[in-house]
Amino acid sequence: MDVAQWQERLEEAFSTMDIIGARLLPIIEMEKECGRHAVKTFHGHNVLMDSFADFYIDTLEIVGEVSGRDVGHDTYRYYPFTVLQYVVMFRRLRAATILFTKGYPLAGYALLRDLKDSALFMAGLADGATSWGALMGVKGKRADGSLPSEEQYEISRKAGELEERRVLELMTGSTSGLPDAHLAELKRWTKLFHREVHGSNLTRAAEFNGWLRGQSPLTIGPTFNETSFAMYMNRVGEIGWMLLRVLPFLQLEPGAFGAEWARKWGILDESFRFYVESLDRLGKPIGRALAALVDVKFAFSPDTAYSERT
Repeated sequence: MDVAQWQERLEEAFSTMDIIGARLLPIIEMEKECGRHAVKTFHGHNVLMDSFADFYIDTLEIVGEVSGRDVGHDTYRYYPFTVLQYVVMFRRLRAATILFTKGYPLAGYALLRDLKDSALFMAGLADGATSWGALMGVKGKRADGSLPSEEQYEISRKAGELEERRVLELMTGSTSGLPDAHLAELKRWTKLFHREVHGSNLTRAAEFNGWLRGQSPLTIGPTFNETSFAMYMNRVGEIGWMLLRVLPFLQLEPGAFGAEWARKWGILDESFRFYVESLDRLGKPIGRALAALVDVKFAFSPDTAYSERT
């Protein structure tokens, strides 16, 4: 069988009225309807997150204009790598947003787990609790561009994983210094991410419970589920605030991005605080715990600037 035969056989087997995968069409319509419903129903959430996305893009564009200058010597050895990490975080946030607007909020929720960890690592870098070398398992050694042996790679990987666990404990765990009540909430917060990443347990519980109980039909495509959407929106608001707080770390000197950038940063910071603390006003202690986490572990401002950690 050559490539043409392979393709023709698929087209013949799975075409309906010359449309390949025609059964996808109603699913796509369901996705569009969920998107329309999300935009219409959650206007305040969308205003906040779209404003933040605009600000994040503006920040990266400013960085792109200056990041190629004065970043090759020891003082800024890891700065280009840091910039790329912020770009990767933005892409993951955008991917989660797209899933949310297509009716798959808990699939987006799963992507937020890595984004949460990345934000915590960036906060650790910004306050000097760790370094890129430690997180990569090289303990500050300059890479010469050569590929490591398999044994060297495994040693670095394991060392990096140990450092990641240490930093996560320092930020949200037993060595964080946060009050026990907040730590209990943050532990539950962390476990919920794991439950969705490993096995899609939240999706099954929130979106298919009715079918499992014989109370509703099985739906293949997405339908609006208020619980699923609320879970995603709460978590992305919290993580968005964490990401906003570490954006000033991209400045090569305090205030480098200018007064207007700092003004907009302040507006978003106040807006995220209002958004996250609304959970506390509803009697949900995770709102207070997340506000405490941001205040203590993400205590950065437009006066924060990049520096190399060793």
